[in-house]
Amino acid sequence: MGKILAITVIIACVALGGGWIISKYKTMDGAPQNEVSDSSASSQESAPVVHLLSESAESAMAFAPKTVSSVKGQTFSLDAVVSPGKNKVSGAELHVKYDPAKMKLESFQPSDRFSVELQAAKIDNAKGEASIALGVPLTEASIASPEQVIATLSFVSLNETDSSAVEFQSNSLLSADNETRNVLKMSESAQVTITAK
Repeated sequence: MGKILAITVIIACVALGGGWIISKYKTMDGAPQNEVSDSSASSQESAPVVHLLSESAESAMAFAPKTVSSVKGQTFSLDAVVSPGKNKVSGAELHVKYDPAKMKLESFQPSDRFSVELQAAKIDNAKGEASIALGVPLTEASIASPEQVIATLSFVSLNETDSSAVEFQSNSLLSADNETRNVLKMSESAQVTITAK
């Protein structure tokens, strides 16, 4: 019980170049140390910010379910799920892409485990893009195992398609205890089929 605990806290998300840079504080025996992830991106650049990958990155994200069959006009939901591996995930920054001609995103809601809303959901159904940044409450342990839901996306099916992807964009990231870099090693998309009836 007398051990020193190091807690990684995501405290801010700064909009930059189409992506957010998560600023982190590590508290060791009550002494804060500001560790801001580095970016050399110019304000004129429109490409997503590339986050440096930690050498210890073992975490993965996916959608559940991986395949969805829907009917035009109906709603369906996808959970964004994290598998932490050996990382202790404390926060997530999700950037999601989908086909706006096939589906409309109605809501992007945090889960109970990632209930600290660092950046409110932004939904652009004209472009088919959405984003949100979430953290694990300070009073709760970081996510070590097993899989946990980060957020839930609720869609309305618009038009028929044999297969349309909902995917994480490359500027999505995961933050973890004792890590100053992204620990998201891989992500998987979901496939949606929409029929007339």
